[in-house]
Amino acid sequence: MDEITVSQLTAPLRVLYVEDDAFLRVETGALLEEFFAKVLYASDGKEGLEVFEAHKERLDLLITDINMPRMNGIELIRAIKERDENFPVIIISAHNETELFLDSIQTGVNAYILKPLQYEQFIDTLGKTARVICAMKENVAYKQHLENAIEKKTEELEENYQKLQRALTTDLVTSLPNQASLHEELYCMGRDTRLSVMVFDVDHFSGFNDFLGYEVADELLFKIGTMLRYILPEDALLYRETSDEFVVLLQESTKYVPEEIAQQAISFFKETPIAHKEEEDVYVSFSIGISVRASARTALLKARTALHELKEAGLAGKYQVYVKDSAFSLTQKHNALWIHKARKALEEDRVVPFFQPIVAMDSGAHVKYECLARLRETDGSILMPLYFIEPLRLSGLMGNLTRMLVKKCYETFKHNTFPFSINLSHEDIMDHEFVDFLIKRTELSHMDPSRVILEILEDAVIDKGATYANDALARLRSVGFKIALDDFGAERSNYSRLEKIPCDILKIDGQFIRNIDALPHKETIVKTIVKMAQGMGLEVIAEHVATRQEKEVLERLGVRLAQGFYFSQPLEALPDGC
Repeated sequence: MDEITVSQLTAPLRVLYVEDDAFLRVETGALLEEFFAKVLYASDGKEGLEVFEAHKERLDLLITDINMPRMNGIELIRAIKERDENFPVIIISAHNETELFLDSIQTGVNAYILKPLQYEQFIDTLGKTARVICAMKENVAYKQHLENAIEKKTEELEENYQKLQRALTTDLVTSLPNQASLHEELYCMGRDTRLSVMVFDVDHFSGFNDFLGYEVADELLFKIGTMLRYILPEDALLYRETSDEFVVLLQESTKYVPEEIAQQAISFFKETPIAHKEEEDVYVSFSIGISVRASARTALLKARTALHELKEAGLAGKYQVYVKDSAFSLTQKHNALWIHKARKALEEDRVVPFFQPIVAMDSGAHVKYECLARLRETDGSILMPLYFIEPLRLSGLMGNLTRMLVKKCYETFKHNTFPFSINLSHEDIMDHEFVDFLIKRTELSHMDPSRVILEILEDAVIDKGATYANDALARLRSVGFKIALDDFGAERSNYSRLEKIPCDILKIDGQFIRNIDALPHKETIVKTIVKMAQGMGLEVIAEHVATRQEKEVLERLGVRLAQGFYFSQPLEALPDGC
């Protein structure tokens, strides 16, 4: 805190300075007089108490030494605190013993400054203490003001109270009851009350904020609220809950059907512009979640669950009614359960790597291994990824899982020379701290990075953040890591993108391997992938090989490496001799 700011805070204050050393009393007092409106002096605690008694109504702060004759500083502070427990105190002393600090704390000292004075600390302490004093004065003044107002202007205070209540319960933008009012209403209804709830979410409203500005967007929200109020039944209760969400409560006794109201609202806003900007009509649409005849305690949650289900399906401008045990609800419950279980497994270090051999087709020899994450239950059973991968991703813990897997795999493979692969998630690649960790862990483990194959899905480098992901992979590749494109051919694979993706290995997705011996079109696809990869100098690995017939077709097509149950299931430990 600078001197000017401190001076502004201390200028109106009066201080009592108690110091038995005459030289310090003069020297420090001169410094204090530059900051405070008035400085009173005392040479010991007894005199200090007398001065305090004589001027306590006009004093704002006590600054005192500790070791003084007749009455020391601690005794003085206790005596003053008996008269005014909130009176501010600063101790200036050459003593820094723990016992004195404890005494100071127990007596309610605001600050402690050691001699000799350090000017910067001295100024900073004065400023902080003065700020506290000013706040106390403001509080006292405000309290006094309220007391006077209560005595003289009861009616005026009642009116102000009503205004405050309206401010707390009314949304300032739309003038509708706000979120606090909504939750208060639901709470007061009681557990046995049944009602229907509709959550109206304005689709893509953030675009209005971005392109029209917040002031114009607020005007649109006001109009949306007004128009909703116009088309809703008279006995419906309308609230603005969050920035772009409106909530409607319909009592059980209402004769209106929520689904019909939702459809009418969707149709109305589809045909009716909410504004006219730059010679263009502005329209909005809603995604609407509905719960019908639910308990007041759970109705809003169920309606919001229905809304989330609608959004997950990508169905903007529609409505969805909550259905108990729908696929979405079951998924939500599953994720909630497994987020807890997976988090617990990570905390208790129950991540277990399994190793699936990658074999040479001609000899059947293990030439590489893919490291697969498993979690061990407390009873010793092994959990497959389908239970925990998505919950970990939703809870932001994928990086923790990968870090644990990396450490354990490095420990396993430091005893041999086999290359091994580790699967990276999109979240891993987009996390620069994880990339730094991987490089550092490899160095600390004295692991040759060329032995480490990082498997990624194509989505990781073609979705949002593709440039960042490609840069991260290029950095890892420059260090020496190998990059494998996993499940190639699935979903959105595009051969032209391979030119932009820094990779060394293509792993052909299992859907093209399964029954390749019986389905000629799959053979054609794999043949094309193999030829293209060979032309680009990429190694090819076939995944999920399950039969001898599949193996023979792949060999004939020029595939040299493969993995799958035909060769071996994932192993909990490497074979003896590895």
